[in-house]
Amino acid sequence: MTPLNMKFSSFLAQTFYSSSKIANEIDFLDIKYSDGLLNAEKFKRIRLSATAYDCMPYKSLSDFLGVINNYFETAAKSHSAILIFPQLFGLYCATFPWKGKKIVNNLMSEEFTDIYLNDYIATMGKWNADIYVSCFSNFAKKYNMYVQPGSILFYENNKIYNRSYIFDNNGFIIGHQDKLFLNTYEKNMGLSQGEDINVIKTPLGNFAILNGNDCLGYEAAKIAKELGANVIISSCTEKDNITSHLHTEAVKWRCTEQNIYGIIPCYRKENDNQPISFIAPVDLTKNLDGILTSECENITKSYTLNYKKLESNFNSYTSDRNYPLYQKYFNEIYNK
Repeated sequence: MTPLNMKFSSFLAQTFYSSSKIANEIDFLDIKYSDGLLNAEKFKRIRLSATAYDCMPYKSLSDFLGVINNYFETAAKSHSAILIFPQLFGLYCATFPWKGKKIVNNLMSEEFTDIYLNDYIATMGKWNADIYVSCFSNFAKKYNMYVQPGSILFYENNKIYNRSYIFDNNGFIIGHQDKLFLNTYEKNMGLSQGEDINVIKTPLGNFAILNGNDCLGYEAAKIAKELGANVIISSCTEKDNITSHLHTEAVKWRCTEQNIYGIIPCYRKENDNQPISFIAPVDLTKNLDGILTSECENITKSYTLNYKKLESNFNSYTSDRNYPLYQKYFNEIYNK
């Protein structure tokens, strides 16, 4: 697709898939408020939902909105206050018009040699972001629910970031996080790494979004914890089960090291059984394996987090560390 064709496609996309059209389409859906926020305020029970997304392109805007509505509806029936999607979910906003299906499929299958990513993002990126924001802003308001709708490739200051957002129940963006540690594929795509860790503080918890490689090392989770995070959101887009298993194990370690909860939404590909998982420090799990609950069947899994139990567990991961040993070798890091 040449830059000229992309500009024409961008013009048509913004014409036929405008924010007002998205809002009108959502208005026609049968939507009932979730009582998750009311329960959180009244009973101090914070219930969250995460999704398992079956990778597929969409035929139309209505098709896309209908699938998203199913996720929200399931979360609302579970009395959840926030719904969480896997990273790069926002790219699927671009699958139904013109060349969008080919571009997104190529990106997700790591076959991007014939795609001018910078030109595409520069011309189509704003439209993609507009659909992404309009869609989830309206759904958040309609369901009275917070939402972390995965991420999109965001074009800013001549750079492309893998950027995740959180919307509040009024449909406003209250924070974002750019991916910090890029893998070789992402570097080859021309993505830029994030420069800051942003802990997004809400009445439902303080969220750090650390996708993929951001959770493989301890540094980002340690900084997020010191900034007040008590929940990590982390997903992996790799196709093979070995890598996704490694990612889950990394999230388990980060949760145990920092005494923090973890939530793993996921993608489902052909012959893939990757589960949605809710993670905790090992001492807070029944089998001492770091897994609170894990689900391979449903498209949406919900769980209630107990922050008081997390706080009471804090000393078991701070009082028994061998700080003299750490300081001897890593004094610049372990300086407390």
